[in-house]
Amino acid sequence: MQFVCTGKPHEAGYKYVEKIYRRAFAKLGYQFSMRHATKEDAINLLRSESVDGDCGRVAHFSELSGLTNTQSIPHAYRMVEFSSWAKADHQLPSSRKDQVIGYNSNALFIPTYLESMGYKKIQGFNNTDSMIQALVDGDIDLLMHYHVGMPKLKESPYAKKVVYHNHILSVPLHGLLLKKHQHLLRDLSDIIARQTTTSPFKATQAPNQPPKTNLKPLKFSCAIPSSNLYFKVVGDTLNQAFNTMGYHITLQSISRGREIAELKNGNMDGSCGRTNFFANNMQEYVTKLDVPLTKNRFQVWSTTPEAEINSIHDFPPQSSLAVVRGTISVNQKVRQYLPIVKQVNSAHTGLQLLAAGEVDFYVDIIQSAGPSLQHLNSQVPIYLSGSIHGAPVYPMLHRKHIYLQKQATELLRKQLESSNEDHLIHY
Repeated sequence: MQFVCTGKPHEAGYKYVEKIYRRAFAKLGYQFSMRHATKEDAINLLRSESVDGDCGRVAHFSELSGLTNTQSIPHAYRMVEFSSWAKADHQLPSSRKDQVIGYNSNALFIPTYLESMGYKKIQGFNNTDSMIQALVDGDIDLLMHYHVGMPKLKESPYAKKVVYHNHILSVPLHGLLLKKHQHLLRDLSDIIARQTTTSPFKATQAPNQPPKTNLKPLKFSCAIPSSNLYFKVVGDTLNQAFNTMGYHITLQSISRGREIAELKNGNMDGSCGRTNFFANNMQEYVTKLDVPLTKNRFQVWSTTPEAEINSIHDFPPQSSLAVVRGTISVNQKVRQYLPIVKQVNSAHTGLQLLAAGEVDFYVDIIQSAGPSLQHLNSQVPIYLSGSIHGAPVYPMLHRKHIYLQKQATELLRKQLESSNEDHLIHY
């Protein structure tokens, strides 16, 4: 059995799905291999039946591509993320129906999803460069693209003019199998379901550098996954300041609820970042370094494409909602308006409840939810419905180290002012 895949062989997603299919087909008594191809070549290979299937496509790909000899493997093996970018300092129209959004016209399925979300002004572009140009020229308000497909932006002369705006959508990826192998479909799907449940896709983890031997070690908690790029960026940023003082910080990724307990017990020397609300509630244990590193936006996800939630008052009456335990400000705000708020231990659990239809909405920051969306074992699309709350995020220092507060704050502020690290807010 040989599948075609438009991903690159060195990419984590390519390696993951290759492993999943190799193991699945081995259980069915087949050898498996995978080859890379462009989208056009992949379609031609499938149409001519020169390969036996495709590693992964979104719903309706076969119909939109005119492939009548393929069928989707029922169980999706991972999600694929789509995000939006905007021109820096550009004021977006408040409603989706008034926003002009661009997409790569090779992604034939995108207009269907955007229309279901309420976007009315949708423009297709032949390539990313022309889409970036249209964004900078003001011809479109947003561009939508695969989240992992935008490193090209850094190579663009307009890199500093275009900023990450939001995660928009995550959709399930299903493998395609030629219809002549119909007899394998059910068993193959069941095996993939078992494998992805026990071994979900995970993004590459950011390295956590050990402390240098000549520096005093400090351990900071960080309530976001270590696979999120912000985890590494904030760690490097804090260490540039603290190294000057003779300290090295090691970040430990833990849940928000556990972070509160660890700080109260004095097991952590600080936190990589929490809000003023957190600092006020935990003032007996922590003090903030008064230098905002980023701004958290608590975003709302749902399985309802047309839902638009831009304040707590926009939730339909009797809605059920999941929030990660320890998210103090959001928990207190939403409980004033919604009767059913489920506290969960992680973003993954909250998103699983959403995908299973056990709650109507899930609220979290993108730094936490983003990595979980990448390896969520969902069979339905997850839509960004809006955001309900935003607040600056500050590093926190445990009060046992309060003698470091003034110098650390000054060094961190000077460092950020001199390096102009505006990019921190976009992770």
